[in-house]
Amino acid sequence: KLLPALSDICDTALSFEPDSDISAAAKLISFLCEIKKNCLMNLSANTNDANHSVVSMAIEYMKQYYMEPLTVQKIADYCCLSSSYFHKLFLDTAHTTPNHYLVKIRLSAAKSLLATTSMPISEIAVKCGFNSQAYFSDCFKRQFSVSPREFRSSFIYPDVD
Repeated sequence: KLLPALSDICDTALSFEPDSDISAAAKLISFLCEIKKNCLMNLSANTNDANHSVVSMAIEYMKQYYMEPLTVQKIADYCCLSSSYFHKLFLDTAHTTPNHYLVKIRLSAAKSLLATTSMPISEIAVKCGFNSQAYFSDCFKRQFSVSPREFRSSFIYPDVD
């Protein structure tokens, strides 16, 4: 792609036409502007790929350790970033905060346990990384519009004679 343009610039500069040096200079400037534009586009694409890679790495880390007391600082440390930069990068890339994403992971795990086990709700809350049953129930109700107890009751069927 670049070789024909360079060849044209050289041919123009080496011709004996009047004002060929001015014409070659104009083509060279245009050529350099095109290179700069391409470099900036590639830099932007590489930055986006790197951002997605960091966020993907953070999400995998959250999925693996959601039951532990994770903080944005711990996740940012794992990604080798400052917590404020990590928070901004995560928000820009995933369109949600790291804390909100982590709560969604925890609630998804809790929902599964509520539907498939008879484990006490307080135990499920702790097992899924929530500090208290009250906070867990509040998050659950805000996300799913029912309490954990109401959700679980929809999976328990009375014995039919």
